[in-house]
Amino acid sequence: MDIQPAPLEKAKLTKLGISFDALSRYDVICLPENVFQTEKAEDLHDADDSIHLAKLLKASDVRCATALDLGLDVPFLERRSSDIWLGVVWLGEHVVLPVVIGVIVKLITSKQDKKSSDRVTPTVHLDLYIERVPNVVTLSYKGDGKTLAKVLKSIVPEKEAP
Repeated sequence: MDIQPAPLEKAKLTKLGISFDALSRYDVICLPENVFQTEKAEDLHDADDSIHLAKLLKASDVRCATALDLGLDVPFLERRSSDIWLGVVWLGEHVVLPVVIGVIVKLITSKQDKKSSDRVTPTVHLDLYIERVPNVVTLSYKGDGKTLAKVLKSIVPEKEAP
């Protein structure tokens, strides 16, 4: 299955210069966190956690693209807070869902262990789009990593989880 964003999102991505021919080569795309809030490509910015997530997905043999892979030269933000910013993750191939969820859960767990202290619990920011033809299921999350991990694990049946 090719990644085919919903009409509203598709129009926005096209306006930003993202080619749908390029999208068809990937199962997952990690987009800048503000991709659906800005009108101009030069206003886009990626988070370093989002880039790290894309690298982990590629290392897990998931066909994953970032804005750079799609032809956009997007600067990335390196935040100094304890928050974890994963940006927009668009999942077009349902078969890789267990792997993607497993990678996200491991990433937030490891980052949370590194960043957390007795006083601060990192907030995870994630916009997840999962294509379930003919619809797109969207999860916009801003909260603690433990709850997000539970939510994501509930999406994939136990036998499918990596």
